[in-house]
Amino acid sequence: MFCVQVTLSDRALMPGDVVRRLVEGHDSQRGYITYTYVHVHLQVLNRPTVICDVDTRDLLPLVVGTCLDNRE
Repeated sequence: MFCVQVTLSDRALMPGDVVRRLVEGHDSQRGYITYTYVHVHLQVLNRPTVICDVDTRDLLPLVVGTCLDNRE
């Protein structure tokens, strides 16, 4: 059986987030996130296998379909 479960373990910064660097006594830098480069470590469910340093731009969206066959 094919597993399609994906869990996000960490969410740091995403496009649209507002950021500010506060330096006491100086004018602060301000802005918002326009793009992020995210690299992840993937663990195969129920196995000790870990795939390291995967660029998320290389991942494809999951497409869940309906199985018309009653067999599992």
